[in-house]
Amino acid sequence: MLCSHGLPTTGADDASIAAVHSFRDHLMRMAGGNEGILDAAEAAPQCPLLQLYAAIFWLYAGTRAGNIEAEKWIQGAEGSIADANAREKSLLEACRRWQVNDPEGTIDLLEEITRKYPRDTVAAKACEFNYYLTGQHFQAARFLSHMERLIGANSTDPDLQAMYAFAHELSGNYDKARQCGEKAVELRFATPWAHHALSHLALVTGDLGRGLQEQEDFLPTWNNPGPSIHGHNAWHLAVLRLQAGDPEGCRELYESHVWGHMPTSKGEQADAISLLWRMELQGETVPARRWETLAEACMDTADEAQSPFVTAHRGYALARAGRTAELETLQSALEREARQGTDLRRSV
Repeated sequence: MLCSHGLPTTGADDASIAAVHSFRDHLMRMAGGNEGILDAAEAAPQCPLLQLYAAIFWLYAGTRAGNIEAEKWIQGAEGSIADANAREKSLLEACRRWQVNDPEGTIDLLEEITRKYPRDTVAAKACEFNYYLTGQHFQAARFLSHMERLIGANSTDPDLQAMYAFAHELSGNYDKARQCGEKAVELRFATPWAHHALSHLALVTGDLGRGLQEQEDFLPTWNNPGPSIHGHNAWHLAVLRLQAGDPEGCRELYESHVWGHMPTSKGEQADAISLLWRMELQGETVPARRWETLAEACMDTADEAQSPFVTAHRGYALARAGRTAELETLQSALEREARQGTDLRRSV
């Protein structure tokens, strides 16, 4: 059967196609609520694409536990991959590389998929996340080139337009970034990744007045912090409020959107840690209990260091809370990850 993007899906029935659409839409909107892919994949072992989407669900966690769960679904896909099409077989290989913490290899495979199948926006979105894992500014030119290949086939997709906007912003093409971001919002106002691109744009260009007004207008649509990008968007608005001389408004967003929804989420931890740090840089007092709470949340994966960016944040929180032993464990994990990583990752 074909999905709504015209892509063949092996072993699919109507329910499987509906699950493909649901996963794609939730992933592209970064709105959370994608847990349903697990039940859908369980119900359709003959559909390798659903097994791989379930694996991707877990790979986004960026943890050892998430990788273990992903491996189960990758193995499930292997059981039905013999009759799969070339796109699905390539996605299996990409998931294998991602699962063993090889984002560079993952990127190569995902880019090859979208080169052949430009309507595969799930592959494009997963690739964008792996650009982030390897340094989104470092990958800016590659990201932009990727989006330029896909935008013609997806010009009316607000989420792809939002990705295009972000690629332009990271590349320093600020006028184009605004043009694409505004087009995405025009296509669908509640497009949180476009909101994100526009908030980046406001901060890097110093256009704080417009940025603050835009993001305040978007705020009512960020109603699912935690599993979605909504909490991170609120982090950006909190930074804008802080720079505008509104520390109380910044604290309000910390309490309502940034922290406390999914404390085990590495993204939520990094947002909370970096926002408290910025508040202190602005002369605001941060109670010690806040650092202690964040350090406690970081404890469950103190021996993991898959993402250097996230690891640096977690190390800062552990240090601020005086968790010396856990900080040493994290340092050892970082050194181990560097030794075991690819040549490119070791050189960064």
